[in-house]
Amino acid sequence: MTLVRPSTRSLAPLALALVAAVSSSAALAAQDADAAAAQPGIAELATRMGALSGMSFKTLEEQDQAMVRRFRRMMPPGSRETELSGSSAGAWLSVSLDDGEHELLFAGGRMIARLAEGEWRPRRGVTVTGKPLPFIFEPQVFFERLAGAAAAAKDARSESTTWREKPWNLVTVSFDEDAARDLLLGGALPRVGGGRGGPIMIGAPGMGNDEPPELTLDLAFWIDPSTGLCHRLKASAYETSTMPDNMRIEFQGAEGLEEEEDAKVEEFDAEGKRIYKGGLPVRAVDGSTSAVHFEVEFGALGTTEQPKLDAAARALLGLR
Repeated sequence: MTLVRPSTRSLAPLALALVAAVSSSAALAAQDADAAAAQPGIAELATRMGALSGMSFKTLEEQDQAMVRRFRRMMPPGSRETELSGSSAGAWLSVSLDDGEHELLFAGGRMIARLAEGEWRPRRGVTVTGKPLPFIFEPQVFFERLAGAAAAAKDARSESTTWREKPWNLVTVSFDEDAARDLLLGGALPRVGGGRGGPIMIGAPGMGNDEPPELTLDLAFWIDPSTGLCHRLKASAYETSTMPDNMRIEFQGAEGLEEEEDAKVEEFDAEGKRIYKGGLPVRAVDGSTSAVHFEVEFGALGTTEQPKLDAAARALLGLR
């Protein structure tokens, strides 16, 4: 029997390809390891952000209630969305909503409100004209609550990403049970079914039981790798109701309109791995699940600028 020995020349391209593949995999692994090493823990991030003297923020809240999801086409565009902007500095919190038409100022447990450039008036829970307030994001409260819940974070995930043509460390975590309830019901984030119009209620007050709803909360943080500070936050919360899934709502004048069917949502890929989109895990919702989606962009990190008020406005806030 004659053995044919392959020439080293014929093996050279294969060897080079293997070396390149191994080098590429090693480089990617090193990048992932570097990104993971650069991530501050959630508790550390919360402490770092909470220690800042102030910051500006813009928020977008979108409610997705199960009981009206079938009739989205009948609702005005953006009817379940709320945008606002604001800033914090020390104990001060100022907020602008309705495209700057309404201004709010909070300090020392008190609130004053005005129309743009108008006279400040004492208010609580409403605008100066009496409109109900949407959820008001308070950075200090959020990061305090996050620090307290950090130990209960689950399914932590980190990766390198790009946003607005800059590199970021993207960290995603999830919470459930008491930790999710503390964040959503403790004022850190908008609760499911809230929104400026409030939740849709059926039945008399107190109807049902006092069992807490099943909640799942997902958070994603865009962190500057050079400073370890967060510049963007996305949150999605899901609440499973005990209301029967086959309940229907009818609207007057809705004859001839068909219910909008939800497209099938894939939560896992062919290998059984969770699918992520926009930094958050993809989760399917059914007729018993409501959700809220919330986004915050942070700026002016570390600002100390406080509102300039006249004596009358300061007196309304109990300041001298």
